[in-house]
Amino acid sequence: MPSWGRDAFRPWQVDLRDIAPLRPERRLSDLRGFPIKPLAVLNSLFDQVLFLDADCFPIRDPSFLLDTQEFRDHGAVFWPDWKRQQLVEGADIWKLTGLPFTGEPEIESGIFVVDKQVCWDELCLTDWMNLHSDFWYRYVLGDKDTFYLSWRKRGRVFSLGPEPHRFTACVTRHFWFDQKPLADHREGTSKYRMPTKVKNLRVLSRYGGRSVLKDIYDEVAQRFVVTNFHEHVRYLGELARFWTAEGN
Repeated sequence: MPSWGRDAFRPWQVDLRDIAPLRPERRLSDLRGFPIKPLAVLNSLFDQVLFLDADCFPIRDPSFLLDTQEFRDHGAVFWPDWKRQQLVEGADIWKLTGLPFTGEPEIESGIFVVDKQVCWDELCLTDWMNLHSDFWYRYVLGDKDTFYLSWRKRGRVFSLGPEPHRFTACVTRHFWFDQKPLADHREGTSKYRMPTKVKNLRVLSRYGGRSVLKDIYDEVAQRFVVTNFHEHVRYLGELARFWTAEGN
């Protein structure tokens, strides 16, 4: 991170830490992206951690989660994903882990709360799976499934938040048990750049090592200069429904 970026965080008492020296035996490419998340949580200076993905934005103060009965009971609160992805019946992951398929919902790791003193073993197992992501990611969807599998393997129960509301192509909204919106996880159609054409199908490329300026440019271009007009209209319609939903 450049010095001007570090300076911007200084007034907010943010402690920026370089994760690479914590795993000197690993290549930096092995730590980029999803695998860095459990490693960052383990090495946080906090005993109780509220984790938010860079694209998961709280829409009310989430600090109350640390005082909830759900958190005190189990030391961890996760939220369900909006659909089942990889942890399906008959998947190879069950044989590899020795766990039975139960049909439980998959969890989302874009937002979670964990007490490290209570769930240290589970976090260490999660971190180990992510440090070997070149193997495990063949069978799961990124880091999120490794949290679920580690808690299952260790036999520890976690609290599961309410079902989310999915606004297709823009946002997954998470709630708390008071039925009020908690956080919006931005994903899907317009995340970082213009759609590209792959075999006559327009898709969004995965983000890469682009500059912030290019991300902003692509974001504006996607919304206002997109050539695939019917896709643009569909996105605007979904965005309108998002903003007129209860809680906005």
